[in-house]
Amino acid sequence: MDIEKIKLNRMARASRNNRPLKTFMDIYSSTDKALKEVVSLGASIETQETLVKSHVINLVTAVEVYYRDMLDSIFSMCVPSSYKDILRKLHDHAYKIDDLVSMYEADIHPLELIANSHSFQNKENIERVFKIVLGDSFFKKIQ
Repeated sequence: MDIEKIKLNRMARASRNNRPLKTFMDIYSSTDKALKEVVSLGASIETQETLVKSHVINLVTAVEVYYRDMLDSIFSMCVPSSYKDILRKLHDHAYKIDDLVSMYEADIHPLELIANSHSFQNKENIERVFKIVLGDSFFKKIQ
């Protein structure tokens, strides 16, 4: 458990728009705009390709932030009793007492542990986490 990472993620989340889709679009738009500008300035193909690679990395980051924020939003809007069993399925981890004390001292909420313990960098992980939350296939529901 990396308390510093959890704190950094907390600060990053606080600095973003509280609407996950808006945050996604802001992240995406920043490199998309830069890419179009570099092309219009007549930058070399090598520079354009480098920026395209950066754009793809930025897009993956935007997707991960979107799903992490969506998970956080779901838990924030629901009453705790509605997701208590789901939390166990998403984060069935036992902690040593020293870790629990450190979490308490850092004011870490259990939901932060869940958000920080999952990667949303590929569709399999997204499906696995949200299938637990929804009780059904996530991607089938959004099609």
